[in-house]
Amino acid sequence: QKGHRAIVNWDQTLAPNRLNHFSASFNRWAFFTHQGGQNDLGSGSGLNQKAGLGGILDETGQATINVGQTSSSTGNYYLGIGGAINRIAHQNWRITDDFNWIHGGHNFQFGVSQTRYYTTGLQQAGGFTPFGTFNFGPQETALPSDATSGFSVASFLLGDVHQGSYGQQPSQAFLFRNWGLYAQDTWKIRSNLTLSYGLRWEHEPPIRDKLDRLANFDPTVPNPGANNVRGALIFAGAGAGRTGRDQFADNWYGGFGPRIGLAYSLTKNTVLRAAYGLMYDTNAGPAIFLNQQGYFTQATLASLNAGITPAFNWAIGFPSVPQGPYFDPTFANGGSTSYM
Repeated sequence: QKGHRAIVNWDQTLAPNRLNHFSASFNRWAFFTHQGGQNDLGSGSGLNQKAGLGGILDETGQATINVGQTSSSTGNYYLGIGGAINRIAHQNWRITDDFNWIHGGHNFQFGVSQTRYYTTGLQQAGGFTPFGTFNFGPQETALPSDATSGFSVASFLLGDVHQGSYGQQPSQAFLFRNWGLYAQDTWKIRSNLTLSYGLRWEHEPPIRDKLDRLANFDPTVPNPGANNVRGALIFAGAGAGRTGRDQFADNWYGGFGPRIGLAYSLTKNTVLRAAYGLMYDTNAGPAIFLNQQGYFTQATLASLNAGITPAFNWAIGFPSVPQGPYFDPTFANGGSTSYM
């Protein structure tokens, strides 16, 4: 992990009672994790190529191979950790300007700020990797009436896969911005009584992807894969099968945050203070979990009859599945999805 930060401040005295403060900052932090001999995309152990596991699989790395009970972690045979790579960078740009004006017993302050957040990179999750995952169990070499009579190592030697998964390498370039405006006054009403009051407005447009790679569940769209029951996927961006939108959540402009405070000097060494404020957080948390279904394939193939016949034999590699982008409203049928 590594990070970089830069900050520039400029203070300008416009008059004896007026001061302007400008600030610009940049902050970037990134992490890179890899396993199974994978150094980067396109550079790794090359074990898939050596083992003949080609087809749609990335041949530069190592598939994850599990030999043992598919429903239990006991008795499994260790055949390597498998290849994987996560490479994510988060960065933000922030520009602010604050103006301070002292007038009589008042100290007026006005300001504006904008922050631009980016999350970019590659992230594998849930066992879906371009190197593939192969699970071997005892079912394929068992009597149809007794799954425990089989031997997972025998299934492995025959190449009969009980369950396999594959995922395209998902890349992301998520962008979200935050605007802030404020005005406040610190009013010295008496020598021992000070009143502070102000209002801040926050606005953050919904998160989007720089290349419009966003999907969303829409409860109003008929699903052709479910007898046109309403509820299907829709896709961001321009072109066939896409909505022309760059995000799906609605803008919200109600982020008004009042501030009020009171300070009273009861005695020379005792001050009573009271304050109230309403603050808003950012949408930074969801930025790395946006829905990209259809843009990157995640496929699981499993035996359809409890192992009597395998999902496939890996002598042919991983069977071909549709590659993203794949703008089909039924893409998430039989699985899970998310809704903004």
